[in-house]
Amino acid sequence: MTILLTALFMWLGFVERPEFTVTLFDVGQGDSLFVEFADGTQMLIDGGPSTDVLSRLGEVMLPWDRSIDYVVLTHPHADHVRGLYAVEERFSVGTVVATGVSYSTEWYRAYLDEVQPIWKYPWDVEWPSNVHILYPTSANDFVASDNVNESSIVLEIGDARRVLFTGDAGVPVEQHLLSEGRLRAIDVLKVGHQGSHSASSASFLRAIQPQTALIPVGKDNRYGHPHEDVLARLSAFGIRILRTDQNGTIRVRVFDDRIDIQTDI
Repeated sequence: MTILLTALFMWLGFVERPEFTVTLFDVGQGDSLFVEFADGTQMLIDGGPSTDVLSRLGEVMLPWDRSIDYVVLTHPHADHVRGLYAVEERFSVGTVVATGVSYSTEWYRAYLDEVQPIWKYPWDVEWPSNVHILYPTSANDFVASDNVNESSIVLEIGDARRVLFTGDAGVPVEQHLLSEGRLRAIDVLKVGHQGSHSASSASFLRAIQPQTALIPVGKDNRYGHPHEDVLARLSAFGIRILRTDQNGTIRVRVFDDRIDIQTDI
């Protein structure tokens, strides 16, 4: 009901429309984010580890809406790709974005086979004007690593106010972005790899200067995420920390002059 009223008020002009809205879903130990732009364009970044993504989408999409413009699979790990099977069955998807990096798991290969007709590389996609691909920008832009996390698509969304999405990218990708001069100050960071110690280096945080860090993480997960060193580092930089295991689903509304954040939605 709240979604319907908000949509009606926006249509009537009673509610200021944000440039875009990011909803970080509470899907346990994994990543899934939904982005809706002012013109109605919708993007799902990763699908989490299960079909829970469907109920979360039902909380932010109108009941009769059965299409999503972009689905971005940042990298092949199961806690990012598994929920996308259910999304593909339930919704009409315009474009699936994936790097196609070599990774031999049944979940990943079967998904790419399923979406083959609408699958594009991130550097070949016609993105909305306020979406910027930071990594990888070409087939030759991957850092040398045996860890598939370092193939994660990194996106920056926004103009006056900006949100950075890093998938599970770690320090090697962070250093690559720094060396290439692709980073700038942002407002909100989706922390890499659920707050693992393998990401969120001091030099990276110093370069992007986020005010808020969002950590998608499962309660009492077996990996010990988020790592205490990462939490201490974020705190040392004066960054507000929000976590799905403590704050539930988190919604970030980005306006030209401000950012509004809601938790436990």
